[in-house]
Amino acid sequence: MGQEFLSVFSVLFIMLGLFGLIAWAVKRFGLLPGLPKTTGSRKLKMLESQSLDGRNRLTVVEWRGHQYLVGSGPSGVTLIDKSEIIEYQDEAEAH
Repeated sequence: MGQEFLSVFSVLFIMLGLFGLIAWAVKRFGLLPGLPKTTGSRKLKMLESQSLDGRNRLTVVEWRGHQYLVGSGPSGVTLIDKSEIIEYQDEAEAH
Protein backbone atom coordinates (compact mmCIF):
# COMPACT_ATOMS: atom_id res chain seq x y z
CA MET A 1 0.00 0.00 0.00
CA GLY A 2 2.75 2.48 0.97
CA GLN A 3 4.83 1.64 -2.12
CA GLU A 4 1.81 2.19 -4.40
CA PHE A 5 1.00 5.51 -2.68
CA LEU A 6 4.57 6.73 -3.17
CA SER A 7 4.53 5.65 -6.82
CA VAL A 8 1.29 7.52 -7.56
CA PHE A 9 2.54 10.75 -5.97
CA SER A 10 5.91 10.58 -7.72
CA VAL A 11 4.14 10.28 -11.09
CA LEU A 12 1.88 13.19 -10.10
CA PHE A 13 4.87 15.42 -9.29
CA ILE A 14 6.63 14.46 -12.51
CA MET A 15 3.51 15.35 -14.53
CA LEU A 16 3.13 18.69 -12.74
CA GLY A 17 6.78 19.46 -13.46
CA LEU A 18 6.31 18.67 -17.15
CA PHE A 19 3.22 20.90 -17.34
CA GLY A 20 5.18 23.73 -15.70
CA LEU A 21 8.05 23.27 -18.15
CA ILE A 22 5.67 23.33 -21.12
CA ALA A 23 3.93 26.47 -19.80
CA TRP A 24 7.31 28.19 -19.35
CA ALA A 25 8.38 27.23 -22.90
CA VAL A 26 5.12 28.51 -24.40
CA LYS A 27 5.54 31.86 -22.65
CA ARG A 28 9.30 32.13 -23.20
CA PHE A 29 9.25 31.37 -26.90
CA GLY A 30 5.84 32.92 -27.75
CA LEU A 31 4.41 29.69 -29.12
CA LEU A 32 0.79 30.86 -28.90
CA PRO A 33 -0.50 33.48 -31.38
CA GLY A 34 -0.73 36.94 -29.84
CA LEU A 35 1.74 36.30 -27.03
CA PRO A 36 5.02 38.18 -27.24
CA LYS A 37 8.30 36.37 -26.71
CA THR A 38 9.89 37.20 -23.36
CA THR A 39 13.62 37.24 -23.90
CA GLY A 40 16.24 39.32 -22.03
CA SER A 41 16.56 43.07 -22.48
CA ARG A 42 15.15 44.01 -25.84
CA LYS A 43 15.07 47.29 -27.70
CA LEU A 44 11.93 46.34 -29.58
CA LYS A 45 8.89 45.46 -27.46
CA MET A 46 5.43 44.36 -28.54
CA LEU A 47 3.25 45.93 -25.86
CA GLU A 48 -0.16 44.78 -26.99
CA SER A 49 -1.79 43.04 -29.92
CA GLN A 50 -5.46 42.74 -30.82
CA SER A 51 -6.90 40.59 -33.56
CA LEU A 52 -9.59 42.43 -35.52
CA ASP A 53 -10.70 39.42 -37.53
CA GLY A 54 -9.15 36.30 -38.99
CA ARG A 55 -6.75 38.26 -41.21
CA ASN A 56 -6.16 41.69 -39.62
CA ARG A 57 -4.42 42.72 -36.41
CA LEU A 58 -3.58 45.93 -34.51
CA THR A 59 -0.30 45.98 -32.60
CA VAL A 60 1.36 48.54 -30.29
CA VAL A 61 5.15 48.40 -30.56
CA GLU A 62 7.74 50.29 -28.50
CA TRP A 63 11.08 51.17 -30.08
CA ARG A 64 13.68 53.88 -29.33
CA GLY A 65 11.48 55.92 -27.01
CA HIS A 66 8.40 55.87 -29.25
CA GLN A 67 5.26 53.80 -29.45
CA TYR A 68 3.87 52.79 -32.81
CA LEU A 69 0.34 51.62 -33.57
CA VAL A 70 0.55 49.40 -36.64
CA GLY A 71 -2.03 47.45 -38.53
CA SER A 72 -1.16 44.24 -40.32
CA GLY A 73 -3.10 42.15 -42.76
CA PRO A 74 -2.91 40.47 -46.15
CA SER A 75 -1.89 43.73 -47.83
CA GLY A 76 1.09 44.24 -45.48
CA VAL A 77 1.89 46.41 -42.46
CA THR A 78 0.66 50.02 -42.09
CA LEU A 79 1.78 52.63 -39.57
CA ILE A 80 -1.40 54.12 -38.07
CA ASP A 81 0.00 56.38 -35.33
CA LYS A 82 3.28 57.26 -33.60
CA SER A 83 3.78 58.88 -30.20
CA GLU A 84 6.58 59.52 -27.72
CA ILE A 85 6.54 57.47 -24.55
CA ILE A 86 5.04 59.50 -21.72
CA GLU A 87 5.56 58.40 -18.13
CA TYR A 88 2.09 57.67 -16.77
CA GLN A 89 1.41 58.29 -13.09
CA ASP A 90 -1.61 56.51 -11.68
CA GLU A 91 -4.12 58.79 -9.91
CA ALA A 92 -3.84 56.68 -6.76
CA GLU A 93 -0.07 57.30 -6.66
CA ALA A 94 -0.53 61.06 -7.23
CA HIS A 95 -2.49 61.54 -3.98
